[in-house]
Amino acid sequence: EACTVQGRERLSGYSGDVRRYLKEVKHVLGFYYDGDDKELVANVEDLVMAMRYRDIYRIYDWTDLSKDVKEHLPGLYAVCMTQIYILEEAAGLNFQEDDIARIVLLVQNYMKKRRREAIFVTAANEEESYYNLKKLKDEFPHLHFGEVVNYQNFRIEDYERAFVVSTVVLKKEAQNLICITKHVSRSDIEAIKIKLAKNSMFKQEILKKVFSEELIYDMTAWNKEDALKKAVNGLLRQGYVEEGFLDEVLAREKILTTSIGNKVAIPHVYKKHVIESGVSIIRLKNSVKWSEEERVDLIF
Repeated sequence: EACTVQGRERLSGYSGDVRRYLKEVKHVLGFYYDGDDKELVANVEDLVMAMRYRDIYRIYDWTDLSKDVKEHLPGLYAVCMTQIYILEEAAGLNFQEDDIARIVLLVQNYMKKRRREAIFVTAANEEESYYNLKKLKDEFPHLHFGEVVNYQNFRIEDYERAFVVSTVVLKKEAQNLICITKHVSRSDIEAIKIKLAKNSMFKQEILKKVFSEELIYDMTAWNKEDALKKAVNGLLRQGYVEEGFLDEVLAREKILTTSIGNKVAIPHVYKKHVIESGVSIIRLKNSVKWSEEERVDLIF
């Protein structure tokens, strides 16, 4: 009973930390999150509480969920993992891969519900229109293309809150409108991404500072430790980190492997021995064993 009461005391008051964590995830992903979604906050808080009980009562829980999530949602997994330190510090817990995978699924479901409305305007016939619409849906799952509108029946004023993609050059211009070719080619897809990125919080000068060409290397490595040492050496030489950073990276890897699937890993450390933010990119000529089941040849 004493242990149960102590557990209850330790399991309260995480909603604020959960909201802070979700806001950081939102900043990176760029999806709509107003900080007031009680269901998402409650679900993530419940997960943290379940982990707390698991820690207190030393319950073994392993589902291998992360393997499938990494395969199908590597980008989302990466973002949720790199921000997890917020919840770890608040709860005093070490999150495992399956724990992060569960958060990924909660965030993914939330994103599906909060996708930005999008409209596809075209002059093509029905078959071609829906063929091109599928291209857009596949490339932009975070947009909800609710309908296809013929350009003759389209008024931009009716869709002020939607993102409008048109294969017809319209007479009126608008911030939420982009005109592309009727083929919805790869260059059109890239143009749409650029248009969407203009509303992103990320500034070019920040990206250029964090992603420096001087920190991109092609090399070989004997093993995971050798690859990490070479990656950290680049950050050391450029003044991004100080001595001791490598030890922190290696310690972090023992708690939680930072592979995200597809032979990619994103080892990272927050605060300790960090002078300023930077990313070293290592393209290995040979893959190295990163965990029991995964090999890696690209390291951020």
